[in-house]
Amino acid sequence: MKRLLLAIPICLLLVLAGCGSLSTPTATPDGTQPYPTDQQNPNGENLPTPIADVDGPNFTLDRPLSVGATTVTGQGPFNLSIDIIDVTTMGEVLGSGKVSADGKFSVQLAQPLQAQHIVGIALPADARIADDAIKVLESKVGERARVYPQVTFVFDSEVVR
Repeated sequence: MKRLLLAIPICLLLVLAGCGSLSTPTATPDGTQPYPTDQQNPNGENLPTPIADVDGPNFTLDRPLSVGATTVTGQGPFNLSIDIIDVTTMGEVLGSGKVSADGKFSVQLAQPLQAQHIVGIALPADARIADDAIKVLESKVGERARVYPQVTFVFDSEVVR
């Protein structure tokens, strides 16, 4: 359990590090803020909205996950965008959705679930997490949260049967 708790912040930082390039701030002669403040990166591209509210239930997939299912349901922190991924195929996104205000989600999948594949809940690759939200997300993991090397961190996972 201690290893999992140590792995979660490291994985979140690794995911965040891969979400975009950061420029090194330089001091400006007039002392103004060197960082962009209009939700754009230095290249002028729009950034996704930061996650501000991570209250709600822990991430949990409704079990069992059945072969041929085209919808995955579960619970998670309120109003949070999520991806349902196939860990077996190196993190292929099967579907994307958002946890509702009551903490539930139902994600339509692009293809039916396949037998013996591991399916998990992950944050979208373009998610931006505020520093203060990371600690809250760490406490919202499901019973089968884990790091899948070369794939990503999943908040809960299950084998399709």
